[in-house]
Amino acid sequence: MLQFRAISGNRQATVWDAEGFPVQIGRAANADIRLEEAGVWDQHAQVTFDAEEGFILQSGKGASTRVNGETIEQIRLRNGDIIEVGSVKLQCWLSEVKRQNLAWREKLVWAILILVTVLQLILIGKLL
Repeated sequence: MLQFRAISGNRQATVWDAEGFPVQIGRAANADIRLEEAGVWDQHAQVTFDAEEGFILQSGKGASTRVNGETIEQIRLRNGDIIEVGSVKLQCWLSEVKRQNLAWREKLVWAILILVTVLQLILIGKLL
């Protein structure tokens, strides 16, 4: 669904997948994205999901959060946005789609096509 990748800080290149909402970002032990760098508050920011609005990032009370270089209190996130939480920069991405294994369905379709072809050849043989 939504993925956050640290592009600066002690945990650079670390990736977090948002599996449920709201996603808490901060220094607190219960934060979903726990960051201990300078300038990060216990409850620095929160990401929520609204079916009509999309992914909403809301800065914590008194915390300074920037998205793409602009200080925000609340903003709708877009794919590729850079979120600055204290001295850490996170990049927000849509997660890769998990593909289902459809091999058995493909085999079933081919088996049905072969069966239909064989039945047609048998019918043609009886008609001649």
